[in-house]
Amino acid sequence: MIKQSPTASPRLGVGLVALALLSLGSTSAAQASSPRCAASELRVVSSGSQGAAGTQFSALRFEHRGPGHCTLSGYPGVTLLNGPDRFNTDVGRFSTGRPRTVRVDARHRAYFDLVHRAMTSDGRTCRTRVTHLRIIPPNTRRALSVRLRPKPLSLCLESVRVQAVRSTSALRPSRAASSTALRSHSASVRDCGSGGSVYRGQVRITNITSRSVPCATARRFARAFETKSGSETGYSCSEDAHCTWRGWTCRNDARRRSANDHRCVTGNRVVRWQARST
Repeated sequence: MIKQSPTASPRLGVGLVALALLSLGSTSAAQASSPRCAASELRVVSSGSQGAAGTQFSALRFEHRGPGHCTLSGYPGVTLLNGPDRFNTDVGRFSTGRPRTVRVDARHRAYFDLVHRAMTSDGRTCRTRVTHLRIIPPNTRRALSVRLRPKPLSLCLESVRVQAVRSTSALRPSRAASSTALRSHSASVRDCGSGGSVYRGQVRITNITSRSVPCATARRFARAFETKSGSETGYSCSEDAHCTWRGWTCRNDARRRSANDHRCVTGNRVVRWQARST
């Protein structure tokens, strides 16, 4: 008589499934229990930049100061500085996919890049000089300072974007990533150069950029604003306030001694520039 092999017990199968689910739940709970990084636990390190086709990737990373560990996920906040002067510009996000949670400890870093243009659309070198950054780690409020290494950046102010933190460095970006960055910036922001001088050469209009506005129109707009806004011309649009001018909502920042920053918006159209005293 040939004996048949006994079949697996239903209870054994249920037990294996339960064990697998328990193991999965333990892993998820361990990940969830990892503390978020506080800014006081971190420092920011600048490690140079590389680029292709006029687009630069400036590499930075968060390092843990002590023996513990924590996690980061999302996009850092970024403020651009030239010595004591702060550039009044919004640094947007450069998405490369869904942000992931990154462990930071003595052996693991959280890497991110600033993506920006080094040349204007007509082939000129960008002149805005950035020496330092103030970085707010994701999901925190305190800013950390870092000096750019090995030297300051020369960039087009409106082109700057920040990537989400990740677990590996991408100091040498792929050709596909560089091409994507260039197409994204070219489609969204135009670097329109200078608008010349007004008030008999006493004020120079520089660093004009636009979104959804032709450069010629943006240059005319900046010149008109400089010469026809303000109480002296009958328009109530102070050079250090928010106002509405010709249907555009404008923000004017005159806190810096070297230049006034202007940003005017209507719908999806944006014009920005700087007015510098000569």
